[in-house]
Amino acid sequence: MLKKVLLSFVLVLIFLCGAVFYLVNPNDQQYKSYYKELIALESFDKGDMESFVDNMNNPVTVKYHMPFSLYLALINMGRYDEAYKAINAYVKYYDYSFCAPHKIGMKLFCRITNMFWSVNAPDFDKNYWLSLVAFEKGDYKTAIDYNLKREKQNACYNVKLYSAIENFELADENLKECEKKFFEKKNKYNLYQTMGYFYLKQNKLKAAEDYLTRSVRKSSKKDSSYKGNNTTYLLLAELYEKLNNQDKARDYYEKVIKTDPYNYKAQKGLGLVSE
Repeated sequence: MLKKVLLSFVLVLIFLCGAVFYLVNPNDQQYKSYYKELIALESFDKGDMESFVDNMNNPVTVKYHMPFSLYLALINMGRYDEAYKAINAYVKYYDYSFCAPHKIGMKLFCRITNMFWSVNAPDFDKNYWLSLVAFEKGDYKTAIDYNLKREKQNACYNVKLYSAIENFELADENLKECEKKFFEKKNKYNLYQTMGYFYLKQNKLKAAEDYLTRSVRKSSKKDSSYKGNNTTYLLLAELYEKLNNQDKARDYYEKVIKTDPYNYKAQKGLGLVSE
C-alpha cells in the first residue's frame, strides 16, 4: 500500500513539475532563442551586423537577456524605432542559457532548478538607454526628459545633452563636474571628447578641433579594426563640414566606414543613405 502511495506521489510530482515547466517555458522558446544568440554572436564576429540583429532581436532575448549589444547595434545602424522597441520589451533578467545544451531529462531537471535559482542581474537603467536613443536620433528634448527620470545623473552625458539644445550655462555647470571626475585620471579621452562637443556646439571650432584631436586614442594606429575613435571621427567630420572643408570631413566619414560599414551617420555623411 505504501509503495502505491509513494509511486502515486512521485507520478503526481512529475506531472506537476512537467506542467509548471510547460507553462513557464511553452514550446521550448527559451532554448531556441539561446541558439539564435549563438548564431548572432558568430555573425557579430564576422562583421555581419544584419544577421546579428535579426537573430538577437527575438522576443525571448529582448525580454529576458538585457541585450546591450543589440541596443548599440540598432542605434549605430540608425534603426531608432527598433531600438526603442527592444529596450521597452525588457521585463526582467532571467538566465535560461546554461540549461540549453542538456538533453531532455537533464534539461527538465536543470529548468526546474533554475526556477528557484537566484540570479544577480546587472542593473538596467532603462531611462538612460531610451535617452541615448533619442539623443542619437536628434530628439534632444525627449532625451533630456528620459534623462531627468534617472536616479543617478552622469555629468559628462549632461554636457552633451544641454549643449545640443544650446543651454550652455547648464552644460558648463555639468562640465565642471565632468572635469572633476576625470581630472586625476590618466585616460582623459572621454573628457576631451566631451569638451570638444561642448565647443563644437558653440561654434568655437578652433577649441573644438583641439580637444577632439586630443581625444583620439592611439590604439587605432596599432589595430586597423579598432572602433573606439568612431564617435570622435564623426564629430571631427561635423566640425570640418562647418569649416567647409569637405575633403577632410569625407576622410573622417571614411575612417568610420572602414571599421564600421553599417554606421548610419557615416553612411549619411557620405551620401550613401537614401532619404
